[in-house]
Amino acid sequence: MADGTTETVEDWNGTYLSNNYQRVTDEDAANIAEALQRALSDIPDFDTDEKWVELPPSNPFERMMLEQGFGMSGPNPSLSPVKFFSGEAKQRVKNFIVYCQAGEFCIG
Repeated sequence: MADGTTETVEDWNGTYLSNNYQRVTDEDAANIAEALQRALSDIPDFDTDEKWVELPPSNPFERMMLEQGFGMSGPNPSLSPVKFFSGEAKQRVKNFIVYCQAGEFCIG
């Protein structure tokens, strides 16, 4: 089990990249908030690039949806997190810092 986590799912892979009800401890939440606070100065206050782009279909269902006139869009995969959270999106980072500063939380 990773430091700073309390696991309730037996086959957890040790990351916070899924929503398997991982519990982020007070200590981890504080560390995340501190790291993001330090990173804020690197995030531009203005939008740097197009954040959302049309994506090509990656499976038969998406191809069918595209043929029906429904576009698929998502985050621009060429952007770094610093560029993605630039401009107005920087407030999301600030909000998450406040959330982490409140302490332990569960992902799920």
